[in-house]
Amino acid sequence: MSGSQQSGINAPNALPSRLRLSKTDRRKDCQLVKPNYGFEKRQKELAKKAKKEEKRLKKLAQDAPAEEAPAAPEEVKPTTL
Repeated sequence: MSGSQQSGINAPNALPSRLRLSKTDRRKDCQLVKPNYGFEKRQKELAKKAKKEEKRLKKLAQDAPAEEAPAAPEEVKPTTL
């Protein structure tokens, strides 16, 4: 068999030209996606901030009933002029 009549997997031009990838297309196809560490860090910070806020509100809700109980019996006396 001559070089132009080769067929099979090992032949570099076995596919029609419309189906072959150019060298630049093959390089683009092989590149891996780089991780976006900035986005991951921001999401982690937002989650941490939300958790901290939940804890603050929960603690505030636990402390609030103890402070409101003594304030309830107090009455406001009207003043006359």
